[in-house]
Amino acid sequence: MSTAPEPVACDTTSAVAQSRYAAEWGLASLLLAGVMTLASIVMLILLVWYLILISQVRPSRTDVQLAVGITAGLSGLFWIVSALGIGCGVIGVRAAWNRCQPGGLPIAGLALSILALLLWTSVGLAVAMNIVDLSRRGLL
Repeated sequence: MSTAPEPVACDTTSAVAQSRYAAEWGLASLLLAGVMTLASIVMLILLVWYLILISQVRPSRTDVQLAVGITAGLSGLFWIVSALGIGCGVIGVRAAWNRCQPGGLPIAGLALSILALLLWTSVGLAVAMNIVDLSRRGLL
């Protein structure tokens, strides 16, 4: 009976396995996603607040156009940043897999980035619905 060594999936003796490459990308993804998640919740609260305010006070047409333009532009920009967080998370997970490093931080960053992207998609839909509503009221 021969006891041949089992093949190793990764080489843990090399200097490459000792780097923090995966953790750094995971941390970048987690930080981006955390900020984008909080910003999306703040944006949803501001949208509701603006709708309540606009029903009480009749703002001028240019004020509404400016607010809608800024809101739509920021929503699009933050959606792109959330997608960038997903990219950082994917790079971190792949690096952790290839270098046999713990992948908890990149996976957490990836999961939170997906949540942030979904939240910013809902913010974008809310902005689109506000644009439709404001145009029906004749404010746009």
